[in-house]
Formats: sequence, C-alpha cells, structure tokens
Amino acid sequence: MTCILGLIRNGHIYMGSDSLYLNGWHRVRTPHPKIFRKGDLLIGSENSQRVSDIVEYNLDPPEDSGMSPGEYLGSAFIPATRACLKEHGGLKDEQMEAVIMVGYKGGLFIIGEDFTLSEIATSYEAIGAGAKYAL
Repeated sequence: MTCILGLIRNGHIYMGSDSLYLNGWHRVRTPHPKIFRKGDLLIGSENSQRVSDIVEYNLDPPEDSGMSPGEYLGSAFIPATRACLKEHGGLKDEQMEAVIMVGYKGGLFIIGEDFTLSEIATSYEAIGAGAKYAL
C-alpha cells in the first residue's frame, strides 16, 4: 500500500513515503525511496516502481525559462516526462501506470495517469492507496 505525502510549511516543501511494494499478496520492503529530486523538482510516485525508475534515471527535465510553476510543469515538464516514458516503455495505452506528486517552487502538484496537472490549493496532500488514512 503506497502513500506519498506532501506538505508545505513556511515556503518549504516536505514529502514522505512508505517503503513497501506489493507483488500480489507478497510484501517487499525496499531501501529505494519513492521520492527523489530532479534538479529543483521534488517527485514522488505511487503505484509503479517502473514509472518512478524511468523518471528518476532517464528524464532530463527541461530548463525553466521563468514561467510560473504550473505553466512550466504543464508546457515543459509533462511533455518531456511523457516522451521519456514512451521511449523507455513506461506507458500503457498512452497513460502512466502511476500518479506523480511534484513539489516545485513552493507548490504541490499532482500529475494524473492521463497527464492531467492539478495544483493543490491546500498546504498538504497525499496520493496512493494509503492517502485517505494519511489525510
């Protein structure tokens, strides 16, 4: 049961996660974090370790040319992420098998399986099967 938590306090973004992966009924604890940094981006991924690995190890995030955080994520980061996942076999029927939480420039954002971008209006959010318990 995955849970990624995001919290904004005093202009800082904090994220936390569990360390459990499920394979059917088999539970595996791993030291590999579900949250990682890519430049100025703090990224957490639920549901698919494969999607997380592709983004962490293969994505070269585009430069931010002074856009607002939402504009950058929607017009530069998401297209680059989609192209990277497509190139490395991380899409199924043109969708990710994951939901991604991104902390960027003081804001929290959720990128859905269909690459829909949602900016979080509160100072906290959670994704994954354990989200309702965390919230």
